[in-house]
Amino acid sequence: MNNWLARTAEDTSALRAMRWFTITHGVAMGGFVVMMALFLWFAHWSGLDEADPLLERPLQLAVVGLSLSVLLILLLLGRHARRRLAAELERDRLFTLSPDPLCVLGLDGALVRGNPAFERFFSPERGEASIIDRAHPDDRHVVSNAIESVARPGQVATSFEARFLPATADQTGAPSWRWLQWAVRRDPNSPPLLYAIARDTTERREAEAALAAETLFRQAMEDSLLTGMRAFDRDGRITYVNRAFCEMVGLPQQELIGARAPFPYWPDGDEVLQMAQLERLLAGATPRTGFEVKLRRSNGSVFDAKMYVSPLIDRDGRHTGWMTSISDITEPLRIREALAAAHERFTTVLEELDAAVSVVAPNDPAHETQAPELLFANRMYRQLFGVTGDGHCSLLKARAEAGGNETFHNGLGRWFELRAREIRWVDGSVVQMLVATDISARREADEQLRWQEQKLQQSSRLVTMGEMASSLAHELNQPLTAISNYCMGLAARIRAMAAQGRNTDPAVLLEALQKTSAQAERAGEVIRRIRNFVKRSEAERRVCRVSEITGEALELASIDSTRHRVRLQTDIARDLPDLLADPILLQQVLLNLLKNGVEAMRDPPPGSPRVVTLRVRRAGDSLEFSVSDRGAGIREEVQARLFEPFFTTKAEGMGIGLNICRSIVESHQGRLWAERAEEGGTCFRFTLPIAGEADLAQAA
Repeated sequence: MNNWLARTAEDTSALRAMRWFTITHGVAMGGFVVMMALFLWFAHWSGLDEADPLLERPLQLAVVGLSLSVLLILLLLGRHARRRLAAELERDRLFTLSPDPLCVLGLDGALVRGNPAFERFFSPERGEASIIDRAHPDDRHVVSNAIESVARPGQVATSFEARFLPATADQTGAPSWRWLQWAVRRDPNSPPLLYAIARDTTERREAEAALAAETLFRQAMEDSLLTGMRAFDRDGRITYVNRAFCEMVGLPQQELIGARAPFPYWPDGDEVLQMAQLERLLAGATPRTGFEVKLRRSNGSVFDAKMYVSPLIDRDGRHTGWMTSISDITEPLRIREALAAAHERFTTVLEELDAAVSVVAPNDPAHETQAPELLFANRMYRQLFGVTGDGHCSLLKARAEAGGNETFHNGLGRWFELRAREIRWVDGSVVQMLVATDISARREADEQLRWQEQKLQQSSRLVTMGEMASSLAHELNQPLTAISNYCMGLAARIRAMAAQGRNTDPAVLLEALQKTSAQAERAGEVIRRIRNFVKRSEAERRVCRVSEITGEALELASIDSTRHRVRLQTDIARDLPDLLADPILLQQVLLNLLKNGVEAMRDPPPGSPRVVTLRVRRAGDSLEFSVSDRGAGIREEVQARLFEPFFTTKAEGMGIGLNICRSIVESHQGRLWAERAEEGGTCFRFTLPIAGEADLAQAA
């Protein structure tokens, strides 16, 4: 661009000189011809040509020759002038038709002349006198410094780039500055003018900015990658590494780029294997799924890495090298090994479980007749049911029929406790897991324990009756003595009436017989209660009244209380609901507690009444029974062990009474405990839940 401006300035100077030369020589030759013509006219007028004929012919020849020379010169000058004019017109056409703004400026930047492209870009109506004023405010110092530099002596050309506001910006209303690259030149042999040409570089600058932004974005992406990137040329020389790879091996980029094998990140003593892997890499023989390698950090530590290799192809389709991506898999390998070990331990535990564990996929509704797919089964399941899902389904079916988690498998003749739930399988589908625990031994033990408890309860009742034998004899002696007296009196009356010759009065006989019968029934009732209390062994839940339970227990306890001169006192609330329970077992609990209360009153504290109180109250959804005495109470260390089996404070006790009582209460979903009574002594309390109307109706 500067050369073009120089040539333009030189051509302009030469054109001016040629014009001046043509005009000067034309005027001179014209003047010479006029002088010769005047001379010939003067000679002819003065008669010199007649006086000297020899002089006339040379003059004529000279005039003709000079005229011809002048004409020839004028023709040559005209042709040259036309050529120069055509060149000037061509230059003016280039100046006019140039798509780039061209202008002539003063040394201060003032606009002298601009081509149409300049006028199209810069609106002449805006009235800026200087090209400096047309620049962006932030770029005016750049334009001013460039113009001042080219105006200095010794410098004839400069270039700069600045933003200018085009004329179209006034039409849109929004300032849209355009970047222009200017080339300015000064002709030192011409008037003090500057010749400038501008080129719109906005698109180039935007493309450069976009390219720079994209480059920065790609660089940011490369720097943010956690995967190490490394490129080889076909000779095995490293041509590129990213930041992640440098951080991975702890080496700077300058030390890695251009390096050849053996590389500084190869582990010591592993060069042969690493070289073999590098040769396979350069030969393109590495697997597409990647392979594992070991690399060394700058601190000497070695880590495991996974490497993937792909060919590096340029834009012309030529294979220029290999690109490798490297990921540190030390932690994933450790986790994978830990998971494998955990899986092995978990599998071992499942295999050694005594429970049968199975996982079955649900059947497709369209194929309900097909056997379910067994996804997992441990060793116990395989031993019991094989490798199909039939055992799984048969257990679930038996559970549905039994209505509970404990079911009996007819085929195996065993009891199982089942736990089933839906879980997410490894593929995300919903499957069913079943854990079947063989509880046959436990069921047998429970049955045996229940049988032993029944025997123990019966034995306890027998022991209780044995302790009450003497009192029982006294209790039965009264009705038997009364029967004997009634019978003897009746016999004496009959004999006396017979001796007097009178007939026996039926009314008298009937009254005596009724009293005798009542005493016999009393004795029989005592014997029946004792017999039923001792004989019962099977639990029987039925609807029973509180008065029925407490009355029977008080009747039996009164035998012992009478012997020890202890008064049994009751405080039973009215309108108490019925219970769904075994009355004999509850009578055993009350009898045991009342008997303990009576025994506690053998040696009461001075001033304490010999009273044992039985209270029954409603407490929310339960009935609360309490048996309290006025004895010395129970020590704290003894109270903590009251309900332990075979623990007793009595010399003749067995230590199983309170334990059996607690078992009976808990079997009725109740609770039994002991505490210090408010009046002194000890209070035993137990609660029994109140049955609902539906349960009572069903039991009835």
